[in-house]
Parts: sequence; C-alpha cells; structure tokens
Amino acid sequence: MTKLKKDFLYFKKIKRLIREYNLSDYFVFKNKIPNREMPKIYYNSEMLIDLAEKGGLDKAPLEAMACSRIVFSCQPALQEVLGNYKKELSIDLKKPENIARKIKKYLELKKQEKEKIGQDLREIIIKKHSLDNLTDKLVEIFKSVIT
Repeated sequence: MTKLKKDFLYFKKIKRLIREYNLSDYFVFKNKIPNREMPKIYYNSEMLIDLAEKGGLDKAPLEAMACSRIVFSCQPALQEVLGNYKKELSIDLKKPENIARKIKKYLELKKQEKEKIGQDLREIIIKKHSLDNLTDKLVEIFKSVIT
C-alpha cells in the first residue's frame, strides 16, 4: 500500500472517530492553506497539537509559538525548544491518556495563565529562532570558517 493511500485511510479513520465521539464542533479540516493566511489560522486557534511521528524541527509548531499559541508535540527536536514548558507540552504518542490529560489541564487554565504561556513561547521564538538571530548565527559560522 502506498504512503498516500495509508494517509487517506488514516484521515478517514480520524474523521470517523471524531463523528463517533461527537467531537465535530472541535475540529476543522482544511485543504492546503496559503502561507499568507497561516497567521490568521493560528490566531483563531487555541493550540497546535503536533502528532507527527518522525522528522526534525517542523515550521508549523514554531509559527504557532510565534503567534503565542500553545504547542503540544512529540517531536524531540521541538521539545528542546519548549524551554521551561518541556514537561507540560511534550507528549508521548504511546500514551494517549496522558495527551488527553495534558490538553484537558491546559484547557482548564485561566485565560491569564494561557496568555502567559503563549507569550513565553513567543519570546523563545523571538530570542532563539528569529530571522535576525539566524542571520547572526550564520555570520558567526562564516567568520569561523574564513578565519
């Protein structure tokens, strides 16, 4: 079976489970979204849940954090980015009950607490992953290679 076919079947299964558990009001599936519209999507969302099993540091969680959104992730590369929130926002795909518990705990926080976490995550992106910061790092690398 091709990866595309597996993805399609997995997507159908997820949609079926959402219907079975009466969760349709909580999920929105969209086709491809232009990059220029992504900030609006993030700002209209409360959180991003990154369930990708493999890969490096994906841009979607970083973009969500830049928009002050909470990001739950199983990606080891992102877990290092989460700073002081690593324990609370890191998830293990083999423990769905823990994922649900962490999301529920976040949803029960007061608005001010959620905003603080979002702002803290945004600050991490500004300080460590901004374009200015990347440019400075590249200049340092080039200097070290040249000298």
